[in-house]
Amino acid sequence: MILQSLLLLKQTLESQEPDVHLKLDGRSLEVLELKELVFGKPRLTSCEIGFEFTVEIKMPPEIVPKYFPSLEVSDTSFLQSSINIIFRYKDGRAQVRCFDIRSSMNDIIGPRFTATLRGERYQVTQEGIDIPESFQGRDVIGVAFSRFLPGFLLYESGEQQERPLFSGLDRVFWNPITDLERELEQHLSYLGPLREEPRRAYLQSGSPSREIGQRGENAAQILWLEKDEKVHYRPDLGQDSVEISLMEAVKSEFQRLGINQPIDVSSAKSIVYQLILESRMRRELEKK
Repeated sequence: MILQSLLLLKQTLESQEPDVHLKLDGRSLEVLELKELVFGKPRLTSCEIGFEFTVEIKMPPEIVPKYFPSLEVSDTSFLQSSINIIFRYKDGRAQVRCFDIRSSMNDIIGPRFTATLRGERYQVTQEGIDIPESFQGRDVIGVAFSRFLPGFLLYESGEQQERPLFSGLDRVFWNPITDLERELEQHLSYLGPLREEPRRAYLQSGSPSREIGQRGENAAQILWLEKDEKVHYRPDLGQDSVEISLMEAVKSEFQRLGINQPIDVSSAKSIVYQLILESRMRRELEKK
């Protein structure tokens, strides 16, 4: 359930539907209703699912006093942000019920942003930040979400303006949110329990994302593209990690599994990829 819920977030960010807060039917998961994730037990007509993330980013020293006036400025000032997202699922639709981000630095509480769904609108509170002068005295009447992440605030318009005014989130909130988005979309990978049937050759995936695929279908392509890149490899439990190439690490793991045949990868013009596992009989014939 934990892995599947994270995949829901990832496939939501990958979707081309920014108005959908939580995409149930996507590339990683294909479910019609949230109850399928818990195998229909208990029966669900409405429920909530929540996530909590901690994001740590470096904050430029010159802006630290703006948000944490009591702290001494340091060259290594890290902002910690606790991001809570609660989805409400009802009548076949998942919607963000509450988005809350709390910031701190060296155990000192800092700015906070909260958007809570009240009826059909979001009630927004912001603490510890300076509201731009052009928006001072105006009430926040809503928040524009892109997928499940807040992007812009809607302020009430002036007497001569019919449309609401838009404003982006303060950087103390926006930077951790974009960092979380990048981590979920680019650095979250899932290898399912089933494997792709071996092929003589694998065609280029055509995707800019270097993911191995749920069935390992892109393994040959990724191994070819990244075979010389350095990775931190731990030869055995209790041993320190060493820095070796990805190809060397793969060969070492094959040997640990008792597969001592040489393994290699080849490519034809970066369109077709092959994994080559030489047999003992072939090596003996080549010697003769």
